Amino acid sequence: MKNIDIRNLASIGVADVDVYKTDRRKNSNFKLEGDVYFCRSTTNIDDKLGLEDSAYIGQFGFDKYSVDHCPTGSIIYYINKEGKPIENKQYTGYSCPYISIWPPLINKQKSTFLLYVKTKNNNDVPELLEYKCKEWNEDSKSFAQETDKLKVIKENTQLINDKKYYKIRIECLKPFENDISIEATYDGNTVGRLIAKANSKVYETTIQPVLVTFGSEPSTKVDEKEHTDFEFVPKLIDFFNNQSFNQSYIHGKLAKNTHVVQFLESDFTKDDVVKIKGKKLFINYTETNQRNATIYNDLIENKYSALFYNSVKIRENIEKMHDCIKKILIAFKKDFKYDKELNLKKAKKFHEDHTATIAWNKIKDNLYKEYLAYKAEYLQNKIVHLDQNNIIYVFINTSIEGGKNEDAKTQAYSYRSSGVTHIFKSAIKDQDGLALVVHEIGHSLGLPHTFEDDIKKEINKLNTLIERKKAELDELNNVKAELRKYFPLDSKYRVIQSIIESSEKSLVDIEFFEKRFLVNIIGESSYLNEKSELITDKKTSVIELESISLPDFDVENTKKKAQKDIRDFENQIAKKTPYSDIIKEQSETLENIMDYRQYATPQDTNTSEDGKPNFNRNFKYKSFYQWQWKKMLEESTNNNYISQIITKK
Repeated sequence: MKNIDIRNLASIGVADVDVYKTDRRKNSNFKLEGDVYFCRSTTNIDDKLGLEDSAYIGQFGFDKYSVDHCPTGSIIYYINKEGKPIENKQYTGYSCPYISIWPPLINKQKSTFLLYVKTKNNNDVPELLEYKCKEWNEDSKSFAQETDKLKVIKENTQLINDKKYYKIRIECLKPFENDISIEATYDGNTVGRLIAKANSKVYETTIQPVLVTFGSEPSTKVDEKEHTDFEFVPKLIDFFNNQSFNQSYIHGKLAKNTHVVQFLESDFTKDDVVKIKGKKLFINYTETNQRNATIYNDLIENKYSALFYNSVKIRENIEKMHDCIKKILIAFKKDFKYDKELNLKKAKKFHEDHTATIAWNKIKDNLYKEYLAYKAEYLQNKIVHLDQNNIIYVFINTSIEGGKNEDAKTQAYSYRSSGVTHIFKSAIKDQDGLALVVHEIGHSLGLPHTFEDDIKKEINKLNTLIERKKAELDELNNVKAELRKYFPLDSKYRVIQSIIESSEKSLVDIEFFEKRFLVNIIGESSYLNEKSELITDKKTSVIELESISLPDFDVENTKKKAQKDIRDFENQIAKKTPYSDIIKEQSETLENIMDYRQYATPQDTNTSEDGKPNFNRNFKYKSFYQWQWKKMLEESTNNNYISQIITKK
């Protein structure tokens, strides 16, 4: 027998030393039945999630597929025990959990954590497991190369209430460019696998809180206050970094100060964008018509930017231009009502009647002339916007209770991939207020709800476009010779109609109005882009076309283009289809940050909050799926909301 100090077996790992030269695998308590599984906490060992998994609060990224709580079909985002991608949505075998772990040079505290190992019959097999760390090789499409960038250490067994818990410590020693597989082996065979997401690129963003109030005297500048003056702000950054976005390798740092602004309440209530309902202020919108929500966002964000950059007069001039655009489109649509679909007979009728020309002549000498007066000043100035270069904004309006109304109150919201979150008084008062805001920040960085099928919506839109193109082809193949020449005019009429309809749903900004509406009506457009560069364009206008006898139109090129468009749309659908129908009923993920805590339909949960009886008692915001980590990073880097943290080696 080797000279071994058996008093200190724990320090060297009992599984590595066979003191008595016996094979413990022959003992029934060390025989493996089935596979080995990894868990994030002692409570997660019993497959508990959400509120019941009290030992895990989101302090590191851990995503393990569960057929009960993950979106149906999302199994295709995982790999199997052999390290191969799972391609069948009906697959029911072993799937590897994912972890995210920070490089020690960036965040020493988050570069190591404990996991727990269990077997099907919960015996002592974990004591005998060995672990191999292998990095993904893109050439061989496998985890082929052993690596020292990640280390697995078997910890002392933990005994709680006579139950053994087998722990391993995962420790990152160096950043790694590709995913690393942690293989658990028993008797030379792979019996479990865990995937650590590549961490050579980790990111940072600045969070700028802006406290907004309404009053009778508007701010003349942006005031700056210490973050500690607002209890909610330090708590938010802590939740961001330690219980949510840390999982996706995004670190948030607070801007230097919280900005404080006050705006005139009348600027928001005059057109019922904000409305008093039951003695409280609400943004006046519904699920089917969110126009006022987009107008509110535009007003808040642009008024704040104008104050910050000392360009209030410029902003006021732009708001006057927006008012003119609104009036122009309302007046124009009184005499111009076209179709969404191809309609050559109607195009012929509009051409003969000079419909667009007559509608324009009624407004060109008054409303349009007023627009031009403001535009002359607009073109002389520099346009200011929110600085969103590695910055995300959280606007906190304590004068507004929420969105919609008291019965269907929206406590916070963000438009997808906007980099901006708007929250209201009711969110600050909510016990889950921090999580609600983080949920909305998730939207602002590109994530949909777990119960919304965005891919199916995209496929439906593509199918609609295909049907339109097929109808266009059918029309082209069967069109009477005398109607062919109206194709170009019909296309312009439909674009004009789409702008009119857009104005009924959301704010039509200057750029959109100029390059889609004006250029088709009068044949020219000019506007300033985000860099304040002058952009001009000229096209044949409908007014010009309505004044002449139209030449014949060669339909062959148009047919070829329509056929190509159909093929392109069909190819897009084929690529997207495998990722459709990946959703989970509302609140049933139990903990995903992009889910809702309330059931989709009323439930008897004996829970009541704000008079709402359908909250899921077991729900607790605390995790993202690993495919959400990836999507956030892609969307956020594309929009420059985050930047890579660079460290000296």
